[in-house]
Formats: sequence, structure tokens, C-alpha cells
Amino acid sequence: MIKTLFKIKALRYIFIGFLFLLSLIQGAYANLVVNPFFTGTTTAATNWTSSATGAGAAFNSNTRAVNATITAAGGSSEYYSGCVGAACLTFPFVNGTSSGAQQTINTAVGTTYTLSFWTYFSTASNATVEVDAYWGSTKVYAGTNVTTTGWSLQTLSLGTAAQTSYTLTTLVRDDPDYSAITFMDVEPVVLRLAKTNPASFAVGVAANYNLTISNVSTITSGSSFTLLDQLPANIQYNSVAFGVGLTGACCAASGTLAAGQLLTCTISAAAGIPAGSSGLLTINVTPQAASAGVASSNKASVQVNGGVPNITGTITPPPSPANPSTCTGTDSPTLGCAVATSITPASAQLTFTKTATLICDPVSGTTNPKNIPGAIVRWTMTVINSGIAPVSLTTVSDLLSANTTIDPNLITGSGTVTGCNSLTGVPENATSKGFKLSVTGSRPAASYPKFFTIIADADATSISSATVSINYALGMPAEGVIPNVYTAGQLNSGESVIVYFNITIN
Repeated sequence: MIKTLFKIKALRYIFIGFLFLLSLIQGAYANLVVNPFFTGTTTAATNWTSSATGAGAAFNSNTRAVNATITAAGGSSEYYSGCVGAACLTFPFVNGTSSGAQQTINTAVGTTYTLSFWTYFSTASNATVEVDAYWGSTKVYAGTNVTTTGWSLQTLSLGTAAQTSYTLTTLVRDDPDYSAITFMDVEPVVLRLAKTNPASFAVGVAANYNLTISNVSTITSGSSFTLLDQLPANIQYNSVAFGVGLTGACCAASGTLAAGQLLTCTISAAAGIPAGSSGLLTINVTPQAASAGVASSNKASVQVNGGVPNITGTITPPPSPANPSTCTGTDSPTLGCAVATSITPASAQLTFTKTATLICDPVSGTTNPKNIPGAIVRWTMTVINSGIAPVSLTTVSDLLSANTTIDPNLITGSGTVTGCNSLTGVPENATSKGFKLSVTGSRPAASYPKFFTIIADADATSISSATVSINYALGMPAEGVIPNVYTAGQLNSGESVIVYFNITIN
């Protein structure tokens, strides 16, 4: 008795474990069609209402061997019908007259669904074969003689659900030969996409488009999916960065800058994006000169089902993202699209001047100095941004005249005649020498003017042979200043920057 009870309990645990395992398997894929391979019989079909109309009509058939791709998806049987004549396609579905199968699919209002299935049409040259599919009362597919060889995958969008259930119906007509249908798969669209523009958009200044990928379905997304981003013309792609909710992102640009680069991005979320959660993505770009004054709109689309696999494996790549050029509106969730509002890159207007001023000479000192050997000359380079947009300055290089030497101490030229010498003169700054940079504008007053040393690449300068190179990005570092936030080298509208240094005439 005790052994018998033990065996019963053991069997019960095994059965519970099997149900648990089954629930895990069911949760691993998103197909809402029960019995997608039409097992059972046409009169007692599992989860389908079916009709036996037509000679040889049958569920659970394997007359036409399915290909390895379908077998890998977990099934090997199909449904076929020998129904002849237009009545085979009668809708609404009439059992005993129509030739087909039907079941009810539970849906979530506001969620978009896709339908895919495999068809095998007759090879007879005189055959007129057709497979129709209905989602509710709407015919969503009508395939007539689609192919004459082997199995063919059909994939289409069912749109956004407006009710909590729909009937899925397939109807088949074969004249005079047989064809088949298998692996009907209804998948919920998992992801939505929203996009925001940069806070400002200016020629030559890097800026970010921010994208939010939201999972509004009831299942977790796949761990990898694709996003397409159609950049406007003359907007240069720089880089991609992923944020909260994602674990990786990699984008490849195709097309031309002049026409607008198309980014194909592979997005990773190691555990998928859970239902109700989001992933953040940032695309960094730089407007080019040709984009100035031209209104532009960025369009992007995400793989609508989030890479969710079919049944027990992906039989084909899940539906690709929509072509972004077809996206409309600020957010088109049916296609997984997002369209940013139009934004116009502004242009900076720069002027650059360079002046030379004699400071002193070893004969006259600072009194009416002459351009003679030993004299010290101050070179001043001024950049003014009189445009309406900020600009990021990079490097300016100055080729020194022959027979001149950089003055490492940036002397003022004050004092006696002997003070007109790099070694004995009074330096403009006793601790930091060589170059001086001054900015007029809203950068912190305490930071400018700023002095640089002439040590190669130490704090904004490098000297190679007779060339002096000044790196504005180092001399004007990134700073958070209210009300402006500066990137490295950024010069805002109405601001100017002056760099000067001294040379000695040999």
C-alpha cells in the first residue's frame, strides 16, 4: 500500500514537472495558433473547426514531405484539400461547404500581430489552386498559383487589434490537383519606437538623436533585433551608444552622405526587453555644411516582433523592420516606426584674423621697436563666431617664418633694453608660459585667459619643426556652464577666442 502511494505521488510529481516543462516551452515562443501543423483528423481536429469537403481532404497529412526548415520548427504534417470549384472558398466559413479550417485567437487590444504560414501549390500545369486567409472578416491573403515548386513562406501584417479575439480562417481550393498549408503562426508585435531630436542642431557640432524602444506586449522580446535609421541628407553618422534596458548596439552606415545615410543597427538585450519595459539608444551625428538651413526629419523603424522566435526555433528571420522612408507621423506603432519632428541645422559664421605686433628690440627696447635681429614679435590669432549657431573648433597651425624662434616665456617686453630677451625679460605669467588663450563669452571668467606651456602636446599645443599647432579642443575643454553646456572647443554664437604667442627674430 505504501509502495503504491509512493508510486502515485512519484507519478504526480513527474506529471507536474512535465506540465511545468511544457509551460516553459510554451513561454519560449509567441505563436498564438494552437496546433499550427494541423494534427488530428479533419473530423476531430485538435483546436480547429474543419471541413472534410473534397476528395482526400485531410489533416495530419505528410503526403508532401515538409522541408528541413519546417521540421526544425517542430512539425512535419500539413492540411490539404481536394475541393474543386469556387464554393471551396466560401466565407463566412461554412462547415461541410467551405474547404478549410478555423480557430479563435485571443488578442490584446492595441497590440499589432503578424501572420505567417507555408504553402505548397500543385505542380500540375493546368491546376488552379488558391489559398485564402482571413483575420476576422477581413481577407488578408489570397494566393493563387504562388509557386510551382516546393514550400513557400508567406508573411504579412494583421494590423493592430481592436478587440480581444479574432477568428483565423484558411480556405483551400485545388483544381484538379492537391496543394497544402502548414505551420500557421500568429505573432504579437512586441516593440514600439519613439524618437527625440537634439536640443540644438548646428553645422559642425555633434548632437544626439535619442530613441526609446518600448515593449508594449505581454511577452519578453528576443535578445537580438534590428533597427533601421534613415538619417537626413548631409547628416554624418558618428557613433551609437546603448543605455538602460539594452546590452549592446552596433550600427553600419550605407548609402551616401549627400542622399542620407541608412543605418542598420543590431540591438542586443541579453535577457530580452521585458513586457512593459524600454531600452534606450543614442545615435550621435554631425550636421555638415550642406545641411545648413535645410529642414530635415529623421525616420527610424524597429523589428516589430523584437526578434521573438517562432515555435521552437526561428524558421526564417523574423519580419524585417519597415523601410523608414515609408514611416509617417511622430510615432507609427503598427510598423514599429518613429518619425522625429523636423529640425533645421543652423550654421556658424566664422572670421579668422592674424596680426603681428613688435613688442621690443635689443637696441630700442619698447620705444619704437624695429624689426631687427633679437626683436620679439607677438602673433595674435582671433576667431569670431558671428553666426547663429555654435561651432566646434579643432586645430589651427601656423608655419613660422624662416629664421624665427618660438619665445618659450611669452615675455611682455617691459623694462630695459636687456629685458627684450626670452631669458631675461618679464614673462606674462611666471608659472605657465608660452601661449595664452582668451575667450569672450559665457565660459567661466575664472578660466580665461588661460596660459599654455610649449611642451609638445602638454595642454593644448604642439610644436613640430617650424610649425605651431594649437588645439582648441584642449584649450577650451568641455564644461557645464549655466545657461550653456560646452563641448570641447565649442565657440557659441557671438563669442570670440584669441590665442597669442611670441617669436624672436634671429
